[in-house]
Amino acid sequence: MIQLGLIGKGIQRTQVHQLHQALGELCGITVNYQLLDADQEPHLSLEQRVQRAISEGYRGVNVTHPFKAEVSAMVKQHGAVPETLGSYNTLIFTDGNIRGENTDYSGFKAGFQRTFDTLKPGAVLLLGSGGVGRSIAFALGELSARQIFLYDTRPEAAHVLAGVLQAAGYPCVTVTEDTLTEVAAQVDGIVNATPIGMYQYPGIPLAKTAIQAPRWGFDAIYTPMNTEFMIAMDACGAQTMSGYELFLNQGVDAFEHFTGISLNRDAAIQFYLQKRSMSC
Repeated sequence: MIQLGLIGKGIQRTQVHQLHQALGELCGITVNYQLLDADQEPHLSLEQRVQRAISEGYRGVNVTHPFKAEVSAMVKQHGAVPETLGSYNTLIFTDGNIRGENTDYSGFKAGFQRTFDTLKPGAVLLLGSGGVGRSIAFALGELSARQIFLYDTRPEAAHVLAGVLQAAGYPCVTVTEDTLTEVAAQVDGIVNATPIGMYQYPGIPLAKTAIQAPRWGFDAIYTPMNTEFMIAMDACGAQTMSGYELFLNQGVDAFEHFTGISLNRDAAIQFYLQKRSMSC
């Protein structure tokens, strides 16, 4: 048996424990995956939560909102991610060492290719420069996005990330609130990498009138899947990729990192979806 977990806040609606347990079943492994919800012990820091998991024999943990920005300080060994990405959502514990992986980065790339096949990202408006936004930005760069337009309600954070992306060789410029609507009307794709749209943060990160004719759209949120943003993207005829696709692909990647087992991605995802449909 292996012990895994998710550290985050307000995570009781997630399916991640079910996904990892199903993947374990597929591989003949018993997986005990716990939801380590910060709402239940709000006084604990991320470091305290991670150290507790290590002391209790966890093989590793996933980390989600609002702790992603703190993870990099804890990583002692960098995994299969671009060194300049500097963001991690998956921690693997071995012999007192903490290895960091970023399955938002790898999962987005895999999900984009599974969903859109040969479609190229083109020019993309990326809303949000936090942990998941940073991961998606690097993935878009590796998918040969022609230009990344980066917007954040915290302009300084957007400027910092844009500088990192430019240094890595990826075309990126920041967008101001004054030019946001104009840029949104011109790009090929729009990505929501903000928390807006989650159950805890209802709403839409961009005015619906600004979403006119993009070819594709993606929302990192998957609970709920039918966010206002996704509804608006569907209404304008864009091809869409939901956060659920990212959830599935990053979960497969995380399981491989935790266990060292290589999975057939399509077969693993189909196995989980079949199990879930049977339990509904």
